[in-house]
Amino acid sequence: GQNDESGGSANSLAVDEKGNFYFAGAVSLSKYNNTYAALLVKIDPKTGNPLWERLWRPSWSSDSPSQGAKAYALWAGKEKIYATGATGDGQVFLLAFDKQGNLVYQYKIDPAPSYVDRGYAICGDSQNNLYIGGLTGNKGLLIKIGTRGKQPKLLFVKTLSLGFGSSVNCLDVDKEGNLYLSCDRRGSQTHFSVLKLDSTGNLLWGKTYPGGYNKNNNTAFVKVFQEAVYVGGRIGLKWYDAQMGDGFLLKLRARDGSKIWAAFYYSGKGTKTLAEHRIKGMAFAHNSLYLIGQVYTGVHNHKHYWGYWYNAKANPLSYRPQIRLLQISQKQFTKAKGEVRTNPKRKILDLSQVLEWKKPKNKTGFPPDGEVIFWKLQEK
Repeated sequence: GQNDESGGSANSLAVDEKGNFYFAGAVSLSKYNNTYAALLVKIDPKTGNPLWERLWRPSWSSDSPSQGAKAYALWAGKEKIYATGATGDGQVFLLAFDKQGNLVYQYKIDPAPSYVDRGYAICGDSQNNLYIGGLTGNKGLLIKIGTRGKQPKLLFVKTLSLGFGSSVNCLDVDKEGNLYLSCDRRGSQTHFSVLKLDSTGNLLWGKTYPGGYNKNNNTAFVKVFQEAVYVGGRIGLKWYDAQMGDGFLLKLRARDGSKIWAAFYYSGKGTKTLAEHRIKGMAFAHNSLYLIGQVYTGVHNHKHYWGYWYNAKANPLSYRPQIRLLQISQKQFTKAKGEVRTNPKRKILDLSQVLEWKKPKNKTGFPPDGEVIFWKLQEK
């Protein structure tokens, strides 16, 4: 999904060192209200069955939406699973569970008390530090937390001037502890932007790929692999699909942000070929690059899911947003008083016999139609 609009982010999935799979989200225990509980589930990778499920919210005694919570992201450390998101009254929370699903601690922070704040992304480094990215006061948010010892320590809170209502929607960290931020820059004009910061939150470089003057330029994830940075999302190039946007993947050199290559997935822009594509996630396996994304046809219904990958020839432009330190003390990083519940009675469905897998070239549907789409690429 796209952050709070439909739940989840690129950091809402995690795998630990033993291959166990975790995901975060939100669930309402009643179809009659909108008071959610933050959801955290651990999955057996061999069977797909849940090993445990935990629900958390500030209060279970009230149906007020302000007493609910949504989890947007989690990170699997060596000993703990960390989750972040937002409470119903607009505070960012941090939950720490052990690998057996026991709550170790719970904290919350409210960087901008008069605004809605959200934690959309989380990652950790080799020095036992956590980073939370998100939204505060209609600006991008970056929080650093130290996890050495029994209780976490707030190290800094910074805002990023990315544009009104913009946020940090994905984070990754390299072996030196440098941070890479996917910037969800919103408005009538959007931008495909990525930043590299050092471990103290200082900007090392920033890049924006020049898309069209429209709303179809969005980043969905950032991922560091060896000496390269991959950024995925959507681009609205002028001479291609500027109406709905093409799936876009950008590969940069981690040291300076220079382009290695860029490619977009284009199916056409006529009524028989128009479709929106977004690249939402990636992984490497067996010397291949695997991508997952979405395709949306709008009101049209033709055989136009299928497209081709094209080289994007422009070079990224320098981007240096203002980053400001907020004067927030350790006392403002307070223990939360929420409660964890388990839900062992959830019915799990096996979709392997229900899902219909088709090659995009043979796919048709019913307008408006949207599907998940996969690619396997070989880098040259």
